[in-house]
Amino acid sequence: QGKRLPKRRILENRFVDFSEALRTLKILAMVLKILNDISHFN
Repeated sequence: QGKRLPKRRILENRFVDFSEALRTLKILAMVLKILNDISHFN
């Protein structure tokens, strides 16, 4: 049974991966900013 994913399905999966990565990057950036602010307070 050669089930091939439709092109659109693959693109949707890639887009989901991309948005997940973006969210992770945003969280990392926020964490870095918070750490930076904390180190300036000391």
